[in-house]
Amino acid sequence: MLGDFHWKICEGLRNLKNARCMHVAQSRRFVLAVVLSLCTLFPVSVLYALHEVDHRFTVEGRICGNGGDGIEAAVVSVKNTRADISGNGKSGSDGFYKVVLHLHNENQGDPLVIESGVFESTGRVELDPNDPKTERIVRVNLGHPCRALPFWRQTWVLAGAAALFGMGMILAFRQMGGMKGKGFHGSQKRKSLKK
Repeated sequence: MLGDFHWKICEGLRNLKNARCMHVAQSRRFVLAVVLSLCTLFPVSVLYALHEVDHRFTVEGRICGNGGDGIEAAVVSVKNTRADISGNGKSGSDGFYKVVLHLHNENQGDPLVIESGVFESTGRVELDPNDPKTERIVRVNLGHPCRALPFWRQTWVLAGAAALFGMGMILAFRQMGGMKGKGFHGSQKRKSLKK
């Protein structure tokens, strides 16, 4: 009698430990799914920050060829000619590029030279020294006038699709984790009944 009682307590503790392990595994899968979906929404180059917002200045735009289509994998260099500060980047799909420079409030109004191959353009550092929280961005296109992207390739459409995909991944991981958990506990119960 006492042996049976002791065995049931040990079995119950084992089941509790296994249930906790399953919960931790499900939580890890959920966190991984969230991180992966965020990575699809925000590429590493966007998440990477040189410094605080008030020390970061982004030059972004598109580089397009003769037909108005974006040029992919073009090296783009941006140089602050007064402060001798420069940075490089590479255009992605549809010719979009982004280069982040480490600048301060005193760089307000500095001239910028943006180059890629035979294309060159100029810009100016435009920022509000009294606003240290808003991202500091200037948009400069290179090359020929760019054609508008088709509706289904607009940034907001792609971001929405990525968000839906991420949510679908999260739900799928949660569903898979829940199904494994039910099957696991069911097999434990069957084993204990056989004994």
